[in-house]
Amino acid sequence: MIQSGSFDLDGMLAVLEGKIFGMGARRFVFDALDVVLALLSDDAAKCRAVYRLNTSLLRNEMTYIITSKGVGEVTTSEDKQSEQPYGFMQFMADCALILNHSVMEGVSQRNLRVQKYRGSGFDENEITLIRPYRY
Repeated sequence: MIQSGSFDLDGMLAVLEGKIFGMGARRFVFDALDVVLALLSDDAAKCRAVYRLNTSLLRNEMTYIITSKGVGEVTTSEDKQSEQPYGFMQFMADCALILNHSVMEGVSQRNLRVQKYRGSGFDENEITLIRPYRY
């Protein structure tokens, strides 16, 4: 990625709000927010940008989905826990899902885990998503 000059989310938010209003949209998907946040200079700027995005979408009464790699999942390696980048986003979300794809013994495995579902009881265990073999 090559960045020329500084980046600020305000311009993009203004355009998004204009499109949302013009279309009369009620739902919004922001795929790969981590790519946009990588353009910002420091963690504080990234946090402010996410809060501005959240505030903007709530102000417009939007139902929205934001995807990002490594949002808030805690990983453990050699007795050392480290929180993934953008973990603060979980506190704003009503629902947080973790999707994982791995290969175990040569078999592709996709898993889903509900990490948070505000105001609801839910199963916190990881669920393996099974796809039937097709020959």
